[in-house]
Amino acid sequence: MKARVFSFLRVIISISLIGLLFYIRRDSLSQIIGAIAELDILIVISTIFLFFLTIFIMAYRFKTILWAKGLLLRFSEVLNLTFIGYFFNNFLPTAVGGDVVKAYYAYKKTDDKLNSFISVFMDRFMGFLSLFILAGASLIFSYRYVKSKPLITSLTIAVLFTLVLTLTLFFNRRLARLFLPLLPLVRRLNLKEKIERVYNNINAFRENRGLIAQTLLLSIAAQLVGFFIIYILIKGMGSFISLKMVLLLMPLVYIISMLPSINGLGIRESAIYFLFGPYVGYKTAFALSLVWLFMLFLVSVAGGVAYLFGGHYRNRVISA
Repeated sequence: MKARVFSFLRVIISISLIGLLFYIRRDSLSQIIGAIAELDILIVISTIFLFFLTIFIMAYRFKTILWAKGLLLRFSEVLNLTFIGYFFNNFLPTAVGGDVVKAYYAYKKTDDKLNSFISVFMDRFMGFLSLFILAGASLIFSYRYVKSKPLITSLTIAVLFTLVLTLTLFFNRRLARLFLPLLPLVRRLNLKEKIERVYNNINAFRENRGLIAQTLLLSIAAQLVGFFIIYILIKGMGSFISLKMVLLLMPLVYIISMLPSINGLGIRESAIYFLFGPYVGYKTAFALSLVWLFMLFLVSVAGGVAYLFGGHYRNRVISA
């Protein structure tokens, strides 16, 4: 029951925010659609190609982590799971998220439940870590451009604080053990032993520095390709923004998109609109958010095709 209520609230949040953006720009919708329609076909094709390239990079990162845990899936299988994860995240607003689906089908293929779920967690963690690092580095190089923007500066500092705390807990097992009992949910549900078991398996990754370096570099590469897509699209719409600012703002967009919604729908578009608007104009920012949403839609459709024709629907994921 709680899961259904939470799913319903996520849908309401996403629809409300998207509706609000369209309402705000109601007088300039024709201009916004015109700006999108006037994008050069070469820019459209190249950005779609680059967007799918990021999926391939992320799939290779996931495969690298799976192999490190002894789960020897082929790259084609991992790529298939990555696309399916996008499909579940974007088209099915249920309690069963894309990460759960990826872990479930990895488990079905390997018969190793714990390591399948840990691998998915580490895959997601390395993606988050790359965002935090890029946001922090970009703030250092772009501070003189944003020091008059307290919201952006505050958000980035909060991200850096989260990065430091996360890394401390990840690399300091003793501190993590002291921290866990302080969490109300852990204490209430008596989950300390189970979480410690999972944490010990995750923490074992820190001994493999080569793996951490490789997956972190792959994560940063995927993020940079994505940010370059944003830069190309903005230029294609006749506006300009420095690449440094894109490197600063997009990590914030991704992090804000983690708030409850249908895979960031509505929240992501609002973040792009309000963060990029002061630099490229709010019409361009809204158009940019819609193009980005369209690209996510394409990837999700590809994931739906992979799900249907791969026979995965025969093994339905059951949410606990």
